[in-house]
Amino acid sequence: DDGSDYGDYRGYPSKGIKVLRATNSGNYQGETSITKNNFPTTGSHGLYFYLLLGGITPEAVLAANGRTIKSVEGGNVSLSLSVSKTTEWEHGGHGPYPYGLAEPAIKITLIGPRFNSTDKSFRPMTFRLYADSNKSTLIYEFKLMRWFIANPEIIFNNENENSRPISSNDEALNYQAKARDYCKSLGSGYRLPDVNDFSNTNPDYGWIGGYVNSYGSYARRQLSYQKNGKWIGGIANEWGCMAEDDLYDPGHNMLCQTYTGTDWQSYQYWTNNVTSQSEQFKNNGKPFIYVNGGYIDTIDMILGDGIFAACVTP
Repeated sequence: DDGSDYGDYRGYPSKGIKVLRATNSGNYQGETSITKNNFPTTGSHGLYFYLLLGGITPEAVLAANGRTIKSVEGGNVSLSLSVSKTTEWEHGGHGPYPYGLAEPAIKITLIGPRFNSTDKSFRPMTFRLYADSNKSTLIYEFKLMRWFIANPEIIFNNENENSRPISSNDEALNYQAKARDYCKSLGSGYRLPDVNDFSNTNPDYGWIGGYVNSYGSYARRQLSYQKNGKWIGGIANEWGCMAEDDLYDPGHNMLCQTYTGTDWQSYQYWTNNVTSQSEQFKNNGKPFIYVNGGYIDTIDMILGDGIFAACVTP
């Protein structure tokens, strides 16, 4: 991830999240846990990140671990490793050297269940990278706690090139229910994500499931954590903007960096929640929409874009 998304970002400019320790505690209770765990806690097929190394080359890490890493617990999610450079971080914008320059790195790509996979099951799983083939020196450890499946083929509203947009809240709630049913049909405990499965913000429509003192619709770029049995944050505050489209121009600082090879091909996804106690009474009872990049908004009755479904488990 480029680490330069809009929103409240807490990390190194253009460099994503700083690694404080190789080990991952696995305890996600409370906001202080974000300094005891490593990126990421959420995953989806095709998402990838770069691990910058010190004292060892990417080639040596690849030789020690191989091109595929299975989790400690087993399961059908794996990591694909490759030697790479952070070319997607290159830009001519702000920041002192070496920000904005491509650096050698290990590229780590998540491989797991997709919308068309036969086996969509998932359980929390731990991954470890080592500096040696004897696995005696740990370089990096993280644990995936939630897995997301996005379907790029079904639009869960009546929008296409020849039809009208959603025109009433009843219609919007009907499409939200269809997206909810679709996620349930995947089995393996998949469900339509709540707002806090997408983002850690508190938008201005009565939702208070974000981090403390969070106000506004954008995500804060940090790891997710748990509070009172609920996750504070999800895939957007960790991975940023995921929409795979042509908005990214490597020569500029564009709105969306994108992840090529994923199923996240829309800017808008249904959430499981509706607005309540909004300062604008007319917005009460409307479905929340996740707009890729960590922005949460309410459904607009004249919205003209397709709204898709992404599902999460557990």
